Amino acid sequence: MNYTFNKKKKEYRGDLRGKMFRGYILINYSFINCDLSGVSFGKSNLQSVVFEDCYSIEDSPPDFESAKLSSVTIRNCKFPNARFYDADINSGSTIENLILTGGQLGRCKFNDSTISDLHIENCHLNQASFIGSQIRSIHYRPIKRICPLRGLKLINGNNQQFRTIFINGNSHLEFADFCKLERRKDKLYSSIRGAKWIVYPISLLIVYLFGILTNYGTSFKRWFLCSALVILTFSVVAYFIRGFSSLKSIYVSIAAFFNFTANGVLPKEFLIETVIGYFMLAIMISLVTSKILE
Repeated sequence: MNYTFNKKKKEYRGDLRGKMFRGYILINYSFINCDLSGVSFGKSNLQSVVFEDCYSIEDSPPDFESAKLSSVTIRNCKFPNARFYDADINSGSTIENLILTGGQLGRCKFNDSTISDLHIENCHLNQASFIGSQIRSIHYRPIKRICPLRGLKLINGNNQQFRTIFINGNSHLEFADFCKLERRKDKLYSSIRGAKWIVYPISLLIVYLFGILTNYGTSFKRWFLCSALVILTFSVVAYFIRGFSSLKSIYVSIAAFFNFTANGVLPKEFLIETVIGYFMLAIMISLVTSKILE
């Protein structure tokens, strides 16, 4: 390791690769232009510490697991794949241009911090928290997960909480919406954990369809588009199978969807659409209810 340490200023500079600060109490220290590859701050207590222009390589990220970071400043740093699991970054901390792409941020608390230009693309964010944070700009892209796989974990008895991100404060609106959606997903999938095994597949299917049709209770637009698609599909059926005119095909399909007709009789092939209509009505009621309770 080739680094310098100014004891009077408590300032590190240079190559700190592999250095251990695990369990240390560091107050008013500075790390300037340091290579922190493989450095461990796990379970350390960092107070008023400054990280500026620091970096690490992807294969050897720094470890901040269970560290407490109070009133720290992290500026112009790049720590891809860094481990901040269960770290506590709060009490007036400032983050400016921090890259944590692909990092382990599960249960990490960014509470009461000022955040600008934070990169958390493809990070693991299970139960990460942004309560009271002032988020000015944030770059995120959640890890793609297929909803049925989340459901299968429930069937297999995995009772661990799924990805939940809490946010409250003056925040980047798009990211706040993302956090709200993740919280809603967690509530929905958690609510069916106690169901008996026979009910699991039905419950999972309902939650999955609710996600497709309303984006988990957040989108009226998606509900209307899905309803319109059903009506259009059965209009085509009426046009080609029954030989109805275009207008009559649309009318019959709408009538079947909302279960009303002029003469009280619908072609038998439209009974399926009537059932779908009732299901979509139930979904709409759930959507409206979730918006009211929000």
